[in-house]
Amino acid sequence: MNKETYETIMLFVVDGLNSTNTDTLELATDVLKSAIRYAKYRMDFAINDNAWKMENDKYRTSAHNRFMDCLNIYLRYLKNSGMKVIDLSEYDRKTLGDIACYIAYKAAILQR
Repeated sequence: MNKETYETIMLFVVDGLNSTNTDTLELATDVLKSAIRYAKYRMDFAINDNAWKMENDKYRTSAHNRFMDCLNIYLRYLKNSGMKVIDLSEYDRKTLGDIACYIAYKAAILQR
């Protein structure tokens, strides 16, 4: 996956967060919140020991699954609304997790 794909997904989220349509706003918010939650777990894994990782792996996995569900629901909603969206079916779990981290990173930068 290239940076353009990451940026396109981020733009879908930003557009949704700025939408006056309540459904779009809610779904985009779900994507953002779930991305931030997963990115936090992933960063916690970078700084904790293996015992902590084993205890918390199920929570990280759950956060990852939640993000993927939110993103898929949002993209399906946009597609059903007539937008051309990216097909993520070719990407693996790790890459989708990277998307979550990118969304969280960009959201943090945009809050300055």
